[in-house]
Amino acid sequence: MKPRNTLVLLGVAIALAGFIFGLDRCSQNTRDRRERAAHVVEINRTDVEGLTIQNGSGLIKIRAESDAWKMVAPRQDDADAGVIDQLLDAVQNLRPEDVIAELGKGDKKRQMLKDFGLHKSKLRLKLEGKRMPPELQFGQDSAVQGRSYVRLADDDAVYVVADDLKNIISKTPDDFRDHRMTPFLTTLINRAIFQVSGGEIELAKEQDNWQLVRPIKARASNDAVVDILTKMNQTQIAKFVADIKGNLGSYGLDSPADVLTLYGGDGRKFEIEIGGALPSNPQSVYAGLPERNTVVEVSKGFASLFNITPNDLRDRKIARLNSDLIDRITIENAGQPKIVLAREESRWHFLSPVNAPANANNINRLIEEIDDDEVTEFVSDTAIDLPKYGLDQPKLKITFSSYSSENTAESNAGEVVLSTLEFGNSEKEITYARLQEEPYIF
Repeated sequence: MKPRNTLVLLGVAIALAGFIFGLDRCSQNTRDRRERAAHVVEINRTDVEGLTIQNGSGLIKIRAESDAWKMVAPRQDDADAGVIDQLLDAVQNLRPEDVIAELGKGDKKRQMLKDFGLHKSKLRLKLEGKRMPPELQFGQDSAVQGRSYVRLADDDAVYVVADDLKNIISKTPDDFRDHRMTPFLTTLINRAIFQVSGGEIELAKEQDNWQLVRPIKARASNDAVVDILTKMNQTQIAKFVADIKGNLGSYGLDSPADVLTLYGGDGRKFEIEIGGALPSNPQSVYAGLPERNTVVEVSKGFASLFNITPNDLRDRKIARLNSDLIDRITIENAGQPKIVLAREESRWHFLSPVNAPANANNINRLIEEIDDDEVTEFVSDTAIDLPKYGLDQPKLKITFSSYSSENTAESNAGEVVLSTLEFGNSEKEITYARLQEEPYIF
C-alpha cells in the first residue's frame, strides 16, 4: 500500500474514533441530565452532617454526632433517628411531576413566586455537609391534591412534587425528639440498678449471663432480665411535658416513687425517675429523664415494670452446667461406693468403683436434666443453718469437674471443680438442696 493511502486511512480512523468518543460523551451527558431530571436533588446521605428546618418563626436544628442525631435547637436533646431517616429518604425520592421553567424576570418573576407561595417561603430545609444542594423552599399546594410547589434557592425553576417531604418537615420540634424511654439497645446494657419500694436491686452482666449483686448475690434469670429491659426499651414517650427545672413536686418527681439507672457498654449511664399519675389521665404517669433534662408522660404499664422483687429476677434453674467443660463426674451417695466417671472425647468410662465403659447417653441426660430442672422455692439466702435441711451431711453429692492431664497457659494439670450439687432431707415430696459455690438453699 502506498504511504499516501496509509496516511489517508489513518486520518479516517482517527476522525472516526473522535466521532465515537464525542457521541459517547454526548450520550453520557444526556443520561446524566435525565438522571438529574428524575430527582429534584441528588445527595449521598452519608455526607449529611446536619439539617436546619425553618417553619415560619420556628427553627429546628439537628446535627450528626458519631452514630446518632442530636437536636441543638430549639432545645438540646436526642433526635429521633427514624424520623431523620424518613426525611432523608423523602429528599432522595423527591421527584418532579411537573416543572415550571419560565418564571420571567423582575416583577413578573416575583409575582409568579408569590402565586406559588415561594416568595420569601416560610417553610425551608437546608442540608449541611459535603456536596449538599441549595436550600429547598416549599410553597403552596398545587391544584392536584397531595402535591405542592418546591424550589431550590435562587433557581429559576419551580417543581411540582408529592407532599411526603413537606409533611415531614412541617412536624413540630417534639416530633423530631427521640421518643424512646432509654437510649441503649437491650444487648448493650451491662448493669441496672432498680430503686423500688422494697429496696435496691442491682444486676450486672458477666460475659453473657446476668447476676444479682444486691440485695443478694445470686444467678439472675437471663430471660426475666432481658424481658423487662426489652419492654422498657419498647415503651414510647407519649408526650414531652417540660424541662426539669422549677417545682418538680407538681409531677411527683421531688421524691420519685421508683428510679432505674442503666449503664451501657460504653460506660454511659441513663436514669429514669417515676413520678405521680396524671390528674387528667390515671392511666399515664410522669417520668423524669435527668440526662435529657426533661419530664415526659408515659403509660402506667411502664411504671408497673418496677413492681419487682429479687426473687422475680432470680434464675430458677438448678445450675448452669457447660457440658463441653465437664470431664469428670463424682457421685457420692451415702452408704454406697463412690462413683467416678471420666470422659475421653465423646466416650465415658468408670474410674471407680470399677474400670469399665459407661453409658454416655445416661450421663448426658443427667447433665441436661440438672441444667433444665427448676427450683420449686428458695428457702434461705444463706447457708448457715445446714443441719435444719440435712445439708451438713448430704445424702447425695454430685461434683462436676474439668480435668487436664498436663499444664497449660490457662490452668495447671489436674482436676478443677466446676460445680457441686448437694441434696439433703426430703419431706412431703420435696427435697432440699444447694450448690456449694452459691450461698442459698432451695
